Amino acid sequence: MPRWNRTVVLVASFTGALLNSVLAIQLFALWRSLKWDSESEWEGSLDSWTVNVLSLLGGLSAAYFVTAAVASSIGFAGIVKGTPTYIRFYRDFSAADFTFCTISTLFVTYASFSYYSVRSRICEELSRHGDLMRDLAEIGLSPENCEQWFERAVMVFVGIMFVIIFIRLHLLIVVSNYYLQVSRISRDLPSRPHKDGTFQRIYLLPNPTTAARVDPLDVRLESTALVYAPVALGDLSEREVKGLNAREAWFIMAKTHPRSPSPEPKTSGLKRLKVRHQSSASIPEDSTSTSTPTATPRDLTACFSSNLFDAAHVGELAASYATSQPFKHALVEKLFHDELLQQVKDECLSELHFTEKETDIYKVNQTGDLASLSYLTEQQVALLPNLIKLRDALYSPKFRQFLRAVTGCGPLSGVKQDMSVNTYRKGCHLLNHDDVIGTRRVSYILYMPLPHCRLWQREWGGALELYPVRENAHGALEPEPIPAKSIPPSWNQFVFFEVQPGRSFHSVEEVVIGEDEDGRQRLSISGWFHAAQPGEDGYDGEVVQSVPSSREQLTSTSTEFKSYSDSEEASPLPDSPLAENHVSFLSEFLNPAYLQKRTMKALATRFAIESSLELYDFLSEPIAAKLDAGLRELDERDGLGKNRPSPVPPHTAGTGSGWRVKGPPHKWRYNVLEPTTRGPSTAVSPRAAQAPRELIRSLQDQLLPSLAFRAWLAAISSLLPLRYAVEARRFCPGLGYTLATSEEKEARLDAVLSLTPQADRAAGTKGKGRERGSHPVGWQTGEWGGWECYMAPHDEEDDPAVYRSGSRKKSEQNGHGHVADGNGSAGSSHENGEFEMEDSEDEEEDATLLTSQPGFNRLLLVLRDEGVMRFVKYVSAAAEGSRWDVCGEYEVGMIEIDESDDD
Repeated sequence: MPRWNRTVVLVASFTGALLNSVLAIQLFALWRSLKWDSESEWEGSLDSWTVNVLSLLGGLSAAYFVTAAVASSIGFAGIVKGTPTYIRFYRDFSAADFTFCTISTLFVTYASFSYYSVRSRICEELSRHGDLMRDLAEIGLSPENCEQWFERAVMVFVGIMFVIIFIRLHLLIVVSNYYLQVSRISRDLPSRPHKDGTFQRIYLLPNPTTAARVDPLDVRLESTALVYAPVALGDLSEREVKGLNAREAWFIMAKTHPRSPSPEPKTSGLKRLKVRHQSSASIPEDSTSTSTPTATPRDLTACFSSNLFDAAHVGELAASYATSQPFKHALVEKLFHDELLQQVKDECLSELHFTEKETDIYKVNQTGDLASLSYLTEQQVALLPNLIKLRDALYSPKFRQFLRAVTGCGPLSGVKQDMSVNTYRKGCHLLNHDDVIGTRRVSYILYMPLPHCRLWQREWGGALELYPVRENAHGALEPEPIPAKSIPPSWNQFVFFEVQPGRSFHSVEEVVIGEDEDGRQRLSISGWFHAAQPGEDGYDGEVVQSVPSSREQLTSTSTEFKSYSDSEEASPLPDSPLAENHVSFLSEFLNPAYLQKRTMKALATRFAIESSLELYDFLSEPIAAKLDAGLRELDERDGLGKNRPSPVPPHTAGTGSGWRVKGPPHKWRYNVLEPTTRGPSTAVSPRAAQAPRELIRSLQDQLLPSLAFRAWLAAISSLLPLRYAVEARRFCPGLGYTLATSEEKEARLDAVLSLTPQADRAAGTKGKGRERGSHPVGWQTGEWGGWECYMAPHDEEDDPAVYRSGSRKKSEQNGHGHVADGNGSAGSSHENGEFEMEDSEDEEEDATLLTSQPGFNRLLLVLRDEGVMRFVKYVSAAAEGSRWDVCGEYEVGMIEIDESDDD
């Protein structure tokens, strides 16, 4: 029986006994004072009839509460001891008491509003007591407004009583249900156990062959013998018993000789292990294994909603699945019975531990793999009975056959289970991917959004987004930047689709609503059905994918470089001073401090040691001021500023007016400048006189690709840029990111000019300068994302399901133990590690080499070795504007100097 039923009745009976006892004692004391204290002012002013009536009412009320206390005490004792007779007495008294309270409330309400003389008589009696009226005058009651106060008091009394009646009605229902469950368990108990054993209750199940209708999805083995299975008390609900047409019986367990116990499985490493589990409900249909005896699998069909497995319903789902867009998927509005799912939800929230996990592709709170539940102790299993039942039902032969009938996906494994519970709180998200890893065959998600009593609103985020695909220039399929379908979460909704390389691209929209007082969370159970494993029927060898998955496409990403224009200038040398024409050109853009010889030499020395630099106030002050104000204005105009109309911007946000979206989104998604058709733009003097968009274009097309900047880079890095790729990037809130990619063959020199306006620290400041020690706000907190991250290369893993991306917690640490915020402020260090879908706290290693928060007017210069991964973290919808930068990537060569040369 449900544990909460007993708990509610137990608490209610104990509270009733205690509360009614206190009230009875108080009323008895009052009744005694009215009966014996004849010298009181109150009694002396009343006639004897009135005193007798009040004494009688006081005595009856005290007797009522004494009776209620005794009945509640009897009920409490019956619940503790499990005695149905006591519980029935408590139930009958609760029914009589509910009826009495209801009738009394209706009578008092009717009398108070229908008979004016009642109000007049009460007010008249009160007016005769001067001391009492003086006390009541303090709260505003007087003889003039007595009747109005009386009406209000009656309204309050009626309201309170109706609330009490409502609560007691539900309590009566719970007590009645609990009594039925207790009486059902205890009825027909044998009076005496057998001397050689003990009686146990079992269910007798009818033969499957006697069913009136043959189910096309029924995978149970036919048998000609009577099927029976001993079960624990309360293991099957009444609904399951009726659905199985089971009969109760008692039998004697044969006496057996004791044997040495089997060793218990170790559970200390459950959070790190992803195990293969074969539950009693997922035994292969035609399994011939005889190594160990197995119990007869219980039928879990009753867990699912009615008509789910009907042939007509399956046919409708299959037809809908075949024609669905943008790729084949199906949606079941109600998968399980609500009662079971609510119990599963309660167990998940009360018994499971959620770990916050964050990589380049997702941020989510997640449990470990639920396949490991099979290795729990009996005491631990007792805490999660409904969750285990739901898991076994999902991976049962019946439901796997249902999925095959809808999708045509082929044999699914009952041995390899892969599922977890996820909760998306504010800021959580999952970016574009196709789910193709290992032997995954069908992907699914079961929604349990909170609170259950309130529908999840679309504007809260968290929708499942499905993307159409198109062919790229190389003929490969890739997702388009804008999804074609969005499915907001709904209670008990089940969405599933066959994992298809190059087609099943999807994402989860960021959740933008906080938990608030009603605990809003996008709670779900998600996972995969895998292809049949070795030893299972339908196993067809290793799966060979003809189309690369989204993970594989990330590893093959390459940058398209441009060559420098032909020039008679000699290649710049590290120790050579900048030519005058280069200094003249660079001074139009750069802070003059970075063109001084002493400064450049100091930067070159530091770069040689650390392989990275962060240069603040890099552009000249007029250009910086123009960009700071102009970019804020662009965000406000495009509906991406602090006061935007919708928390989640549309997927077209930031486009138009010379900007377009760059994809594909399974690699990156941000806005870039439209290519100009006017040819090279003429220089405008001073540069700050340009419009913000044209000023950014001049940084992209003129400054970073110039021979002057090439010479400056060579002087700082002692490397010679050979080719370049430069683009201005705009990462819109709730939309922009790049996923982790690397160059496997050779090193790169990255020059990223960050132009992200900062949140105001205080009045009169707009994030300029390096206010060390000030409290971080906005981008510096890390909560808005958008940081640039470099991670060490990873060795090949045995398990291809491991995401090879870094994680970030509360702060960002660079490769030398310093943390840089958007303006260069120092902060505390942290640990970063590689996160799997399983918990792996003991195996984390610090793989983060450098992270840098979005700043304004700051150049990040990094020498990226081969294999080092790089990404820009997803920009949260909470950000008060876009993340802007101009990113330059350079192929470089080493400059060798002949030391034997006298010069």
